[in-house]
Amino acid sequence: EKNYVLYSQRAFCKFLLKKYESAIDDYTQAIKLNSSSAHLYFMRASIFKLVEKTELANNDLLSSNENTTTNSSTEQSQTSTSTNETTENKIEVKYYTPAIL
Repeated sequence: EKNYVLYSQRAFCKFLLKKYESAIDDYTQAIKLNSSSAHLYFMRASIFKLVEKTELANNDLLSSNENTTTNSSTEQSQTSTSTNETTENKIEVKYYTPAIL
């Protein structure tokens, strides 16, 4: 359903208002409704970092990366032939906080 979008938008508004814990709660609800969205994990990770919950932020970034990798792998497999090569995924942890104008 698109209900996760409503939670996501409200979470972002709460983020802008610096109501971080409440924003985390809304992103958590959005993730429950759409656990395949890398963006939701990424945004929640950014807020976890702001409130110094680094381990939770890292967990969300790993989930975000897994969802991004899974989605791009699926798209790739539909457009190209498969190979027997395996690549080790290395994750560089960077945090993003949207700029507020």
